[in-house]
Amino acid sequence: MSIPITGLFSGLQVKLFSYFTLSLLAILLIATGIERVVINRLLTLPQSTQDQINHLANQATDLVNKEALTALTRWEQNQAFRVYVLDKDLKSITKSALHPHFIFKLQYIRQLHLPMGNSVRKPLIGIPLPNAHHINGPLTLVVQLNPELHPAQKLTQSLWIIRVLVGISVLLVFTSILTRYLITPLKHLKLGTQALASGRLDTRIAQHFSVKEPEFYHLATEFDHMAEQVQQSMQNQKRLLRDVSHELRTPLARQEIALHLLAKLSES
Repeated sequence: MSIPITGLFSGLQVKLFSYFTLSLLAILLIATGIERVVINRLLTLPQSTQDQINHLANQATDLVNKEALTALTRWEQNQAFRVYVLDKDLKSITKSALHPHFIFKLQYIRQLHLPMGNSVRKPLIGIPLPNAHHINGPLTLVVQLNPELHPAQKLTQSLWIIRVLVGISVLLVFTSILTRYLITPLKHLKLGTQALASGRLDTRIAQHFSVKEPEFYHLATEFDHMAEQVQQSMQNQKRLLRDVSHELRTPLARQEIALHLLAKLSES
């Protein structure tokens, strides 16, 4: 036999669970969306690194046009990056030996101004040399990026900052919603209780609540019923005291008149 959800959980529990579920989903979806938007920018080389590599391309072009292949070989060996000037068949024009893994990575050459990706620590960057004149042209300067210059080194930190900021923002929004849903009704209950305790027996709070909030509305109606009972009880006590006082006052008045008359008779 199946038990309805309302039999297992109260409406308030279901709403709280829904709010927390929505907040979690919102954090995940918004953070993922922002990451997709900014990740390409985060994985793009900074302008200073791009300028440094473009400067290498200009130097390589000058050496090729001077047909100084020996000087070009020494230049390749003296750079902070691993660099090669390759012809149209992706072979070194200086006859330098290419490592097999380097040759394999040539099929994944990336452009300088595009994102570097985060799957390869040392990606290869190809810079065309359109002004370099060579028999096996067009030529391409291939630069193997150093791991410490890869933007992915700071990617994890940046993504965590994004996630934390998104999480805090979403939690603030849902906290304000929960505050309006929970704290405001509790504030009305507190003020009503204080007013009743101070002797204002005509205090009623049900008008501050909606039937869409059954837990708080039921509590408020119970409070109003209690306040009404207290007020009615106090009114009954006052009425009883007034009636008893009246009933006691009449015989006493008669006794007082009788005593007064007896005193006058005794004097006469």
